[in-house]
Amino acid sequence: MKRWPIVLGRCGTVLLAVGLALLLVSLIPSVQLGSSTMTVESVGANGWWGDNLQSLTSQPTLTPEQTLHITVNITGTVNVTLVGTTVEAIMTWIGNIQPNVTDLFNVSYFDEFVKSNPTMIVWQHELNNATIDYDYIPTDVISTDQINMSLIASNYGSNPVIVQYIGSVEGGVAPTMKVQTLYEFAIPIGAALTLPWLNELARTRRKLRRANP
Repeated sequence: MKRWPIVLGRCGTVLLAVGLALLLVSLIPSVQLGSSTMTVESVGANGWWGDNLQSLTSQPTLTPEQTLHITVNITGTVNVTLVGTTVEAIMTWIGNIQPNVTDLFNVSYFDEFVKSNPTMIVWQHELNNATIDYDYIPTDVISTDQINMSLIASNYGSNPVIVQYIGSVEGGVAPTMKVQTLYEFAIPIGAALTLPWLNELARTRRKLRRANP
């Protein structure tokens, strides 16, 4: 058997084993750390309001092993937008472009913010009496007051809408994003390196059987 398939095959089996081990680690259920934090907001007709992600946890810091899990429950019909800045920053932006406005929470002003700052919009969904979940996973150890994101509910209807935000921190045995990235690379690369070696090994065994019937 040629030497290079053996070397690549052994490297592949190691990568495959490591990838599968990391996949098993990622399947270990996370554990909730501390109590949940809940806020309930009434979003007025043709209005907007939201919560900063940092206010949805009582944890002072987050690590890559932890996930800030957020559930938004909607009673009514609203657009929910995940924005890469705080509620206060949005209010400041509206106040700067509309200095004479007395109601900063008119939904048309938030729409102006969205149109003028498309790079800050992470995602946007319309919900009708529904629930949506979002997981925030830090890439490094951070203080929760450094989470510069908010969830905004926009009400385009003529009646107030109730929005409930529930935040909880869940802890795992390893950094979620890093583990996922590693096994997503290790498993296919390991399989690709191992297959030629297995094919060569099978071919060699067939030759030996023919030579020694």
